[in-house]
Amino acid sequence: MNLWTFLAVQPVYFLVLATVLGLLVGSFLNVLVHRLPIMLERQWQREAQEVLDLPLVEHERFNLSLPASHCPHCGHRIRPWENIPLLSYLLLRGRCSACKGAISARYPLVELACAGLSLV
Repeated sequence: MNLWTFLAVQPVYFLVLATVLGLLVGSFLNVLVHRLPIMLERQWQREAQEVLDLPLVEHERFNLSLPASHCPHCGHRIRPWENIPLLSYLLLRGRCSACKGAISARYPLVELACAGLSLV
């Protein structure tokens, strides 16, 4: 029996899979929401510097995968088990594991919204 047949026969597992995929998509959307404006601003600055013949200001590499996720308060690098959508937020009680600084509720809310939409 292949996966599609199994999911068709067992709709509960299909709903669980859809919810988990929704949580993952929500987590990726959080990355986009945070990093894309910074990436676009840096690109705009670089282009402006080139057009105006100004010396180029080099920034550290910054894209969707680098640098690794970190706490905005203390810079603590988020470990893989601290980056599980929704579950890590709940287990850490919305706080950084290193400095106990508050983590914005936006992150789990976006993940929950995507999970809910996927479930529907």
